[in-house]
Amino acid sequence: MNPGRGGRKLDDVRDKYQKACRKLHLTHNEYVLLLCEAVEFEKDFRTVLLPGLLEHQQSLQEAFISTWYVS
Repeated sequence: MNPGRGGRKLDDVRDKYQKACRKLHLTHNEYVLLLCEAVEFEKDFRTVLLPGLLEHQQSLQEAFISTWYVS
């Protein structure tokens, strides 16, 4: 065995390190994609869903008020 390089043990440690780095990078990439998806969902929620809900709620309230005036 060559004492300067560490041999098999060094290779094993290097492999473990590379696997851990690969796993960390994949996890990070997944996290970033999920953050982007969350930002898109929040944008849609604020620009599409909430205004639609408000419009629907307003039309229900207006219909309810108009039935009060008729009665």
